[in-house]
Amino acid sequence: MAFNTHLLQLDIPVKKYKRLMKQRFSVSPEGSLNWLPDYAIARCPFCLSKNVEKINTYSLLGWSIRYGKAVYSQRLAGTHCNHFALVQSFFHFHNIWPKEASGQFCSEVPHIIGHLLENHQCQAVIHALPICRIESDEFVPRYTLFIISYFSEQPQKAYDSVIAFNAKYVEPGVAWPFIAPPEGYEHWWNLDYWVQKEQLFWVDANDPELGIRTGDTTSFPYGNIEGRTWPYLHTFPYPLPKPKKKKSS
Repeated sequence: MAFNTHLLQLDIPVKKYKRLMKQRFSVSPEGSLNWLPDYAIARCPFCLSKNVEKINTYSLLGWSIRYGKAVYSQRLAGTHCNHFALVQSFFHFHNIWPKEASGQFCSEVPHIIGHLLENHQCQAVIHALPICRIESDEFVPRYTLFIISYFSEQPQKAYDSVIAFNAKYVEPGVAWPFIAPPEGYEHWWNLDYWVQKEQLFWVDANDPELGIRTGDTTSFPYGNIEGRTWPYLHTFPYPLPKPKKKKSS
Protein backbone atom coordinates (compact mmCIF):
# COMPACT_ATOMS: atom_id res chain seq x y z
CA MET A 1 0.00 0.00 0.00
CA ALA A 2 1.32 3.42 -0.95
CA PHE A 3 2.09 5.90 1.83
CA ASN A 4 0.26 9.20 2.36
CA THR A 5 -2.46 8.74 -0.24
CA HIS A 6 -4.38 11.64 1.34
CA LEU A 7 -1.76 14.03 -0.06
CA LEU A 8 -2.49 13.11 -3.70
CA GLN A 9 -3.43 15.90 -6.08
CA LEU A 10 -5.28 14.51 -9.11
CA ASP A 11 -6.70 17.51 -10.91
CA ILE A 12 -6.98 16.30 -14.51
CA PRO A 13 -8.59 13.25 -16.18
CA VAL A 14 -6.57 10.37 -17.57
CA LYS A 15 -7.06 11.29 -21.23
CA LYS A 16 -5.80 14.83 -20.71
CA TYR A 17 -2.86 13.55 -18.68
CA LYS A 18 -1.76 11.19 -21.45
CA ARG A 19 -2.06 13.97 -24.02
CA LEU A 20 -0.02 16.41 -21.92
CA MET A 21 2.67 13.83 -21.27
CA LYS A 22 3.05 13.27 -25.02
CA GLN A 23 3.58 17.01 -25.40
CA ARG A 24 6.11 17.33 -22.58
CA PHE A 25 9.09 17.79 -24.88
CA SER A 26 7.46 20.60 -26.87
CA VAL A 27 8.27 24.26 -26.36
CA SER A 28 4.64 25.29 -25.90
CA PRO A 29 3.46 26.25 -22.40
CA GLU A 30 1.05 23.30 -22.45
CA GLY A 31 3.94 20.95 -23.02
CA SER A 32 6.24 22.44 -20.41
CA LEU A 33 5.06 20.24 -17.50
CA ASN A 34 4.19 23.36 -15.51
CA TRP A 35 0.69 21.91 -15.14
CA LEU A 36 2.02 19.26 -12.72
CA PRO A 37 0.93 19.75 -9.09
CA ASP A 38 3.12 21.42 -6.48
CA TYR A 39 4.16 19.24 -3.55
CA ALA A 40 6.14 20.04 -0.44
CA ILE A 41 9.15 17.74 -0.46
CA ALA A 42 10.54 18.87 2.92
CA ARG A 43 10.95 21.64 5.44
CA CYS A 44 14.45 22.89 6.08
CA PRO A 45 15.73 21.96 9.57
CA PHE A 46 17.72 25.22 9.65
CA CYS A 47 15.18 27.85 8.57
CA LEU A 48 11.96 25.75 8.51
CA SER A 49 11.18 26.96 4.98
CA LYS A 50 8.93 24.71 2.93
CA ASN A 51 10.73 23.36 -0.14
CA VAL A 52 8.31 22.77 -3.02
CA GLU A 53 8.58 21.10 -6.44
CA LYS A 54 6.28 20.03 -9.25
CA ILE A 55 6.06 16.24 -9.15
CA ASN A 56 4.36 13.72 -11.41
CA THR A 57 2.33 11.60 -9.00
CA TYR A 58 -0.12 10.56 -11.74
CA SER A 59 2.02 7.68 -13.01
CA LEU A 60 5.58 6.46 -13.59
CA LEU A 61 5.73 8.12 -17.02
CA GLY A 62 8.82 10.27 -17.33
CA TRP A 63 10.44 8.94 -14.18
CA SER A 64 13.96 7.55 -13.88
CA ILE A 65 16.96 7.76 -11.55
CA ARG A 66 17.34 11.31 -10.27
CA TYR A 67 20.67 13.08 -10.04
CA GLY A 68 20.64 15.35 -7.09
CA LYS A 69 19.07 18.77 -7.66
CA ALA A 70 15.39 17.92 -8.15
CA VAL A 71 12.94 15.12 -7.45
CA TYR A 72 11.22 14.91 -10.86
CA SER A 73 12.63 17.49 -13.26
CA GLN A 74 15.28 20.16 -13.03
CA ARG A 75 13.51 22.00 -15.87
CA LEU A 76 10.56 22.80 -13.64
CA ALA A 77 10.51 25.78 -11.36
CA GLY A 78 10.87 24.78 -7.74
CA THR A 79 11.14 26.63 -4.48
CA HIS A 80 14.24 25.61 -2.54
CA CYS A 81 15.65 27.50 0.40
CA ASN A 82 19.30 28.58 0.48
CA HIS A 83 20.19 25.55 2.63
CA PHE A 84 19.02 22.97 0.07
CA ALA A 85 21.96 20.81 -1.07
CA LEU A 86 20.59 17.75 -2.90
CA VAL A 87 17.81 15.19 -2.90
CA GLN A 88 17.49 11.42 -3.35
CA SER A 89 14.47 9.59 -4.79
CA PHE A 90 13.54 5.96 -4.14
CA PHE A 91 10.57 4.06 -5.58
CA HIS A 92 8.87 1.18 -3.80
CA PHE A 93 6.74 -0.92 -6.14
CA HIS A 94 4.94 -2.93 -3.42
CA ASN A 95 5.26 -6.23 -5.30
CA ILE A 96 3.58 -4.81 -8.40
CA TRP A 97 5.19 -5.28 -11.81
CA PRO A 98 5.54 -1.69 -13.13
CA LYS A 99 5.22 -2.62 -16.79
CA GLU A 100 4.41 1.01 -17.66
CA ALA A 101 7.81 2.23 -16.45
CA SER A 102 10.67 2.79 -18.88
CA GLY A 103 13.44 4.31 -16.76
CA GLN A 104 16.10 3.15 -14.34
CA PHE A 105 15.44 3.27 -10.62
CA CYS A 106 17.30 3.19 -7.32
CA SER A 107 16.60 0.69 -4.55
CA GLU A 108 13.11 0.34 -3.12
CA VAL A 109 14.37 0.70 0.46
CA PRO A 110 15.58 4.24 1.17
CA HIS A 111 18.94 4.98 2.76
CA ILE A 112 20.71 8.15 3.78
CA ILE A 113 24.15 9.40 2.66
CA GLY A 114 25.76 8.72 5.99
CA HIS A 115 29.01 10.65 5.67
CA LEU A 116 27.09 13.90 5.21
CA LEU A 117 25.46 13.41 8.59
CA GLU A 118 28.46 11.92 10.35
CA ASN A 119 30.64 14.85 9.27
CA HIS A 120 27.89 17.29 10.32
CA GLN A 121 27.74 18.70 6.81
CA CYS A 122 24.01 18.16 6.44
CA GLN A 123 20.76 17.34 8.10
CA ALA A 124 18.34 15.12 6.19
CA VAL A 125 14.55 15.08 5.85
CA ILE A 126 12.54 12.12 4.54
CA HIS A 127 9.06 12.33 3.05
CA ALA A 128 6.85 9.92 1.10
CA LEU A 129 4.33 10.53 -1.67
CA PRO A 130 2.08 8.06 -3.47
CA ILE A 131 2.55 7.43 -7.19
CA CYS A 132 -0.39 6.19 -9.22
CA ARG A 133 -0.74 3.80 -12.09
CA ILE A 134 -3.53 4.00 -14.65
CA GLU A 135 -6.07 1.21 -14.25
CA SER A 136 -9.39 1.17 -16.16
CA ASP A 137 -8.93 4.86 -17.00
CA GLU A 138 -8.48 5.82 -13.37
CA PHE A 139 -5.46 6.95 -11.35
CA VAL A 140 -4.91 4.39 -8.58
CA PRO A 141 -2.14 4.92 -5.95
CA ARG A 142 0.03 1.81 -6.12
CA TYR A 143 3.64 2.88 -5.52
CA THR A 144 5.53 4.99 -3.00
CA LEU A 145 8.10 7.66 -3.77
CA PHE A 146 10.50 8.16 -0.87
CA ILE A 147 12.24 11.55 -0.92
CA ILE A 148 15.31 12.31 1.19
CA SER A 149 16.39 15.95 1.05
CA TYR A 150 19.65 17.30 2.45
CA PHE A 151 20.14 20.75 3.91
CA SER A 152 23.41 22.44 4.80
CA GLU A 153 24.88 25.80 5.72
CA GLN A 154 27.34 25.12 2.87
CA PRO A 155 25.16 23.30 0.31
CA GLN A 156 27.54 23.30 -2.65
CA LYS A 157 30.39 22.00 -0.51
CA ALA A 158 28.12 19.21 0.72
CA TYR A 159 27.12 18.28 -2.84
CA ASP A 160 30.75 18.26 -3.97
CA SER A 161 31.72 16.01 -1.06
CA VAL A 162 29.18 13.44 -2.21
CA ILE A 163 30.75 13.33 -5.66
CA ALA A 164 34.23 13.05 -4.13
CA PHE A 165 33.19 10.21 -1.82
CA ASN A 166 31.44 8.27 -4.58
CA ALA A 167 34.44 8.59 -6.91
CA LYS A 168 36.19 5.99 -4.75
CA TYR A 169 33.54 3.38 -5.58
CA VAL A 170 32.71 3.93 -9.27
CA GLU A 171 34.62 3.70 -12.52
CA PRO A 172 37.15 6.48 -13.20
CA GLY A 173 35.56 9.53 -14.78
CA VAL A 174 32.05 8.66 -13.57
CA ALA A 175 30.60 11.17 -11.11
CA TRP A 176 27.40 9.64 -9.77
CA PRO A 177 25.73 11.64 -7.01
CA PHE A 178 24.12 8.46 -5.68
CA ILE A 179 25.46 4.99 -5.01
CA ALA A 180 24.28 2.21 -2.76
CA PRO A 181 25.97 2.14 0.66
CA PRO A 182 29.41 0.59 0.13
CA GLU A 183 30.65 -2.38 2.13
CA GLY A 184 31.24 -1.26 5.70
CA TYR A 185 28.56 1.44 5.50
CA GLU A 186 25.51 -0.77 6.03
CA HIS A 187 24.33 1.47 8.87
CA TRP A 188 23.24 3.97 6.23
CA TRP A 189 20.14 1.78 5.80
CA ASN A 190 19.20 2.08 9.48
CA LEU A 191 16.90 5.10 9.37
CA ASP A 192 15.81 4.63 12.99
CA TYR A 193 19.43 5.13 14.05
CA TRP A 194 19.63 8.54 12.36
CA VAL A 195 16.25 9.63 13.69
CA GLN A 196 17.38 8.70 17.20
CA LYS A 197 20.51 10.80 16.70
CA GLU A 198 18.24 13.68 15.57
CA GLN A 199 20.08 13.97 12.26
CA LEU A 200 17.22 12.60 10.16
CA PHE A 201 13.84 14.34 10.28
CA TRP A 202 10.58 13.30 8.68
CA VAL A 203 7.72 15.32 7.27
CA ASP A 204 4.67 14.73 9.44
CA ALA A 205 2.08 13.95 6.77
CA ASN A 206 -0.71 14.14 9.36
CA ASP A 207 0.16 17.74 10.21
CA PRO A 208 -1.79 20.21 8.02
CA GLU A 209 1.32 22.42 7.99
CA LEU A 210 3.57 19.46 7.07
CA GLY A 211 6.01 20.19 9.87
CA ILE A 212 9.08 18.06 10.53
CA ARG A 213 9.86 15.80 13.46
CA THR A 214 12.85 13.81 14.71
CA GLY A 215 14.09 11.86 17.74
CA ASP A 216 10.96 9.77 18.36
CA THR A 217 11.51 6.43 16.65
CA THR A 218 8.21 5.04 17.98
CA SER A 219 6.33 7.54 15.80
CA PHE A 220 8.69 7.36 12.82
CA PRO A 221 6.70 5.79 9.96
CA TYR A 222 9.58 4.66 7.71
CA GLY A 223 11.79 2.65 10.04
CA ASN A 224 11.04 -0.87 8.82
CA ILE A 225 10.67 -0.64 5.07
CA GLU A 226 11.21 -4.01 3.37
CA GLY A 227 12.04 -4.47 -0.27
CA ARG A 228 14.83 -4.40 -2.80
CA THR A 229 18.10 -2.87 -1.59
CA TRP A 230 19.89 -2.69 -4.93
CA PRO A 231 19.03 -0.52 -7.94
CA TYR A 232 17.15 -1.45 -11.07
CA LEU A 233 19.92 -0.79 -13.56
CA HIS A 234 17.95 -2.09 -16.53
CA THR A 235 14.83 -0.59 -17.99
CA PHE A 236 11.46 -2.19 -17.37
CA PRO A 237 9.44 -4.23 -18.17
CA TYR A 238 10.99 -7.08 -16.15
CA PRO A 239 9.26 -9.20 -13.51
CA LEU A 240 10.10 -8.00 -10.02
CA PRO A 241 11.88 -10.39 -7.64
CA LYS A 242 10.28 -11.02 -4.31
CA PRO A 243 11.65 -8.57 -1.73
CA LYS A 244 14.03 -9.89 0.88
CA LYS A 245 13.50 -9.02 4.50
CA LYS A 246 15.98 -6.49 5.81
CA LYS A 247 18.25 -7.86 8.50
CA SER A 248 17.72 -6.28 11.87
CA SER A 249 20.70 -4.26 13.08
